[in-house]
Amino acid sequence: MTRVDGERTPLLGRSPVSLSPHPNPHRPAAPSPLSPLSPPLSKSGGAAITSLNLRGCANLTDAGLAAVAHLTALADINLENCGGVTGVGCAGWSGLTALTSLSLAHSGLTDAGLAALAAAVPALRSLNLRGAAGVTDEGLAALAAAGPPSLAVLQLQGQSDVTDAGVAALASLPCLRSLSLPSCWRVGDAGVMALATRLTSLSRLDLSYVWQVTDVGVGALAGARGLAKLTVTGCHRVSPGGRDGVRGAVG
Repeated sequence: MTRVDGERTPLLGRSPVSLSPHPNPHRPAAPSPLSPLSPPLSKSGGAAITSLNLRGCANLTDAGLAAVAHLTALADINLENCGGVTGVGCAGWSGLTALTSLSLAHSGLTDAGLAALAAAVPALRSLNLRGAAGVTDEGLAALAAAGPPSLAVLQLQGQSDVTDAGVAALASLPCLRSLSLPSCWRVGDAGVMALATRLTSLSRLDLSYVWQVTDVGVGALAGARGLAKLTVTGCHRVSPGGRDGVRGAVG
C-alpha cells in the first residue's frame, strides 16, 4: 500500500512536499486549493496511492479535491479539520470506486456537500462526520436517499441541527451496523424508536449525552435482536430500570 500523509513526507522518493495549511502559523494565508500538480498527487506519481491523509490542511478547498479524482486506487481519505472543504468538490469522485473509508470530522462539510459525496461514492463503508457542524437533517436525508449500499459505520457528534427526523432517515440504510450520535442533543425517543423498529442491521449505537432520550426510547431497543452494544453515558433521563431492560447491550 502507498500512503500519502500530509503531515509526513517525503514520498515516493521525491523531496519533501508539505500539504499543511501554511508555513507560518502566525501569518495565515487565505484559503487556496491544493494544486493538482503537487508531486504526491500528480497523475504520474499517484496511480498507486491507496491512502491519503490531508488532516489539518486548513487551506484546502473543494477546488483542490479535483486533484484527488484521478487517484482511482484510493481506499481511505482523511480530511479531518479541513475547514475550507464543504464537500461539494467530492461530486467529481465517481471514479473512486475503491474508496471505502472517509473522514470529514471537524471539516466545513455542508448538507449539499454530503449529498454530492453520497451520490458520487456509493462504495463507502465507513464515514466519520464527528464535529462537522454544518450537517443537518437535510444532509442525512440526502445520504439516506442515495443509500450507499455498503455503508456500515457512520459517526456523528455534536450536530445541533440533527433531530429525530434525520436519524429516522438513516434507518433506511440497509447495512448500517454502527451509529454514533454523541452530543446530538436534539435527538430523542422518536429517532431512537425509528432505528429500533426499522434498522435491523444495527449492532452498535452510541447515544452518549443525547439527553432527550428516555426510558421510552431505550425500551424500544430491547426488541432490537441484533443490538450488541448500547452506550447511554450522560443520558440522565434514562433510569436504572430503563437500563435494566437492555442490560445485555448497555455499556
